[in-house]
Amino acid sequence: MVQKAARSVLMVPGFFGGLLGALIGAILAFFSFIGMTHGLAYSEGFLSPPIGGVLYILLGLLGSTGAVLATKKRQAGGWIMIACGFLGFLVGASAMSSLYWGWISWAVAGVMLIISGVMALVQDETLSRLPLLNSDRKAVRWSGYFVFVIGSLSIAILSVTIGLLVSVSEDNETKISNEFYWAGVHESTGRYDIAIESYDEIISTDPSNEDAWLRKGYALYRMGLAEDDNGTLEAALEVYDKALELNSSSSRAAYGRAEVLEALSRKKESIEDESRLNSS
Repeated sequence: MVQKAARSVLMVPGFFGGLLGALIGAILAFFSFIGMTHGLAYSEGFLSPPIGGVLYILLGLLGSTGAVLATKKRQAGGWIMIACGFLGFLVGASAMSSLYWGWISWAVAGVMLIISGVMALVQDETLSRLPLLNSDRKAVRWSGYFVFVIGSLSIAILSVTIGLLVSVSEDNETKISNEFYWAGVHESTGRYDIAIESYDEIISTDPSNEDAWLRKGYALYRMGLAEDDNGTLEAALEVYDKALELNSSSSRAAYGRAEVLEALSRKKESIEDESRLNSS
């Protein structure tokens, strides 16, 4: 028979996997809410990233609870870990589609929960026939338990590696969505230069992306105000002009251009822009 202490070792990956999932959820929820306060819209996925982050937290904590429960009630705890592990992948695929990695963000936590959950359901007789665990020597059996823990972590890391390799081939639309997300996060924390780099990356991929030009213009405008730099404001003006070339009826571009002109103390031109905006 497998000792209770040994069973507890087998639940270690699930316990820490759940905590890791909750931590990842907290980080994603935090940055997603920052993006929303900045006006960033999430159009992809059945669930929004902030809700997905909260669900990650709940599933992670529930999975860790299942690992603790499995030391006393193996069936109940095992099924809880397996359910949380698989549900996390579904949440990631739906809610995190507009973020980096998507379901990959849950890979380590999910794999560790599922592996511990499966091991919790395995009967003592079956477990005792596994290599190392079938030894008559206690030291060898315990080494087998720790090999299992290390192996679980290795499989989890391997799953992330495979996921990242797959994500390299993601299409331009997903890449653009990711760039918009992180640009919004950087912009909301005042790191306008990094946000502008993201918008430039989008524009290099899709030069006719009007939203990227508009957001870049706004980032330059905010950076120019923060640094009291007329050169940056002039650059913002040029970007808004480019946005108007793409869409001459864009009210956002016209309004942004008027704001920049006002900041440059070119009030006459600003009033003219606002007048054209009001008359359209």
